Amino acid sequence: MMNCKSLLLFCLIAMLTLPEALAQNEAPGIIYFYRSASIKGAAINYDVYDSSKLVGKITPGQVLIYSAKPGLHTFTARTESKAAAIIDVKPGKLYFVQCGVSMGALVGAPYLRQVTPQTGIAAIRKINPALTINEALV
Repeated sequence: MMNCKSLLLFCLIAMLTLPEALAQNEAPGIIYFYRSASIKGAAINYDVYDSSKLVGKITPGQVLIYSAKPGLHTFTARTESKAAAIIDVKPGKLYFVQCGVSMGALVGAPYLRQVTPQTGIAAIRKINPALTINEALV
């Protein structure tokens, strides 16, 4: 009889906590792509992709906010050359990618660099002080 009560209690607890656990695993990760305002490469804008899905066009002084399903994502950008950043997105976490242009001999080459949350938040606050970032998710 005691084992039966214990089993029922265990099942009840499992049923009550399962939806919350599933919801956390389904929560997307948030990636902030940002590009500081700069004269260097200012005329060069480019699209950022998650595999073949367009995230958006990044221009100087801009922040793109992208919601991604958990898992491995390859973000790319292309002008005459190509750049990539690979991020293993975890549910409910925040990620920061610095975008920019390195000047080459003939053309500007895009770059995508994952940075620390502290670096990303500080840079984004300079670009858009009104943007709210939930630092508890870092």
